[in-house]
Amino acid sequence: SQAASLYFESKLGVEVGVEQIMPVEILLDADGENLNAMELEVIYNKNFLELVGFKDAGSIVQFWVERPDLDKELLVLKGIMPNGFNWQKGLVGILDFKTLTPGITEIRFGANPKTFLNDGLGTETKTKVSGFKVTISSQKPALDLEETTNIRRKNLIRKLSKTPIFMMANIF
Repeated sequence: SQAASLYFESKLGVEVGVEQIMPVEILLDADGENLNAMELEVIYNKNFLELVGFKDAGSIVQFWVERPDLDKELLVLKGIMPNGFNWQKGLVGILDFKTLTPGITEIRFGANPKTFLNDGLGTETKTKVSGFKVTISSQKPALDLEETTNIRRKNLIRKLSKTPIFMMANIF
């Protein structure tokens, strides 16, 4: 049976240095369903991570009912996609964490994440979740914000360079 999936990814991988800004994407896979709303909680350990930012540029969510409050350990996100969403990989938002101390920690979803069908009735559908384990190592040199930004820029250029319009522009 079909089930939407919520999961995390980080371009920096699963091992990072201390005192590093680590952008973590919250992603949604609709698994063939047509969804139009979601409600989720994100839990993380404040001994290892400090949430320093939330970005939603490029998000599939067009209207936020509730945006994350950076001061709370339990982050709540409630959003609506009025035109529906049925892709495999949609960006919900990016959480920017600062790593604080060496160790292994996990960013995970709360107990009852919900996704709703775009059926005019707000029917709840099955939702699978995956946590994100990260190793914070004192051995790994921390990238500063400029290097992190450069990695993001390179990833964006790599992504854009595969789109036909960008490829055409490079010809001239």
